[in-house]
Amino acid sequence: MKKITKIALAVMLAGLVLCGLSYFLTGGDWTKYNTNGNNYVAKSYESKAGIKEIVIDENSNTATIKSADTDKVTIDYYDDPENSVYKIEEDGGRLIFSRNDRSVFKLININLSKKDIVITIPRDYEGLLDIDITSGSITASGITAGEMRLDNSSGSIELDNVQVAGNISIDNTSGSVSFNNLKSDGDISIENTTGSIEGTIEGSESDYSITSDVTAGSSNLKNSTGGAHKLDVHTTAGSIEIDFTK
Repeated sequence: MKKITKIALAVMLAGLVLCGLSYFLTGGDWTKYNTNGNNYVAKSYESKAGIKEIVIDENSNTATIKSADTDKVTIDYYDDPENSVYKIEEDGGRLIFSRNDRSVFKLININLSKKDIVITIPRDYEGLLDIDITSGSITASGITAGEMRLDNSSGSIELDNVQVAGNISIDNTSGSVSFNNLKSDGDISIENTTGSIEGTIEGSESDYSITSDVTAGSSNLKNSTGGAHKLDVHTTAGSIEIDFTK
């Protein structure tokens, strides 16, 4: 074995040992090594009335979307009071909430802090809802939208009584996707790599032209044509279990 290979293996082994020791000493609570997250303070941003597009681009925290009797969008979050890690932009009815600093050290600190973000939208919201989370969950309950796009790399997606006038696109890499009484007057696309997809869709199965496939797992959906809308559901490893209300 070459000397450089031996050195590389030794470094890897030492790293694994240190990670295991750290996990044991903290009782599995990695946040004890966080240097910034515990100093974060609660903040709230309220938009102008008439928002037509909401874009949330987050790395590590759970995003919760709910509705209220309001004509504005409110975002409740946690931030460093001395050096903000978020950037909020609002222009022409478009609201963007995203990371201000994506350096490695910032990401580590924020990943460990795990501070949830709560987005409150108007009860009759008719615009685009675009949520992109790298590591964390996305939950939404009792909301409406004109179009919805949800993208998650590592974590679950849970929807309850969500109604969308246009298309719904859900893309998840690792984690489950579940929904209850999901309604769309457009097309529905659900992609998952590792994890199950299950829930109920308002309407009947005949309303959709269905394309569904599973590489390793089972599906209760049958491919079909002739529906007014498209329903595309795919997962690589996991099951698909979708029922219709009619």
